[in-house]
Amino acid sequence: MEGATVNGPEGPDCKEREKRLIYHSLYNDPLADVVLMSTDGIGFRIHDYYLKAASPVFRDMLSLPTRVGPIQLPETSEAIRVVLDETTNIITTGTRPSFHVMTEALQLAKRLDMKGPTVQIQERFRHYQNDVMRLFAWACQQDPVDRFLARTALSAFSNPYMKPDPEVFRPEVRSTTPFPKNLTPMYIESLTTVGYAAYSRAIDDCQEEFDGSLKWQKVPNAFIRHLDRLER
Repeated sequence: MEGATVNGPEGPDCKEREKRLIYHSLYNDPLADVVLMSTDGIGFRIHDYYLKAASPVFRDMLSLPTRVGPIQLPETSEAIRVVLDETTNIITTGTRPSFHVMTEALQLAKRLDMKGPTVQIQERFRHYQNDVMRLFAWACQQDPVDRFLARTALSAFSNPYMKPDPEVFRPEVRSTTPFPKNLTPMYIESLTTVGYAAYSRAIDDCQEEFDGSLKWQKVPNAFIRHLDRLER
């Protein structure tokens, strides 16, 4: 499977390796028949029927007559947790995952062709609309452009209830400080990783889906000036 390492068929070494893993508290059923491993050393025990139902990639892999060993995924435990929560429909409470974790989870779900979890994770990005510029930039970076998230971000530009996010706006500056001087250095850096062509392509794609009804007027003039600077 692309982007994952299967640690051989089941055997004594495999069982010992599984015993030494630290398992996530929500995914530690000893009767589960699949173990996923994260890059930060956390294991996830999960029943194969969840994975087979959600992903044709897992369905092919787990249909082999020989049971595979732990499956190493190139994502963090936080991202894997997000994908598995959507796969098993577990309802959890607590701190909202960071923007980075959510993008990592979305990429994992897409890579494994998990259509249901992909849509559900995309929907969760509506909670990150205070960070619309970074959301739009990230959507533009995808190949192909993530139209759903790009459209979500563009629509949120006109939201009058949007509140400043401390990761985006410098808390020590006055509310009247003009864009982009009111942004944090980290946020400015995240915006400049995307070229003007990518932004324009995403705008055109969204216009096409909206039959041209999504106008530039929904985007702040300051953001348009930002795009102009990128073009130059």
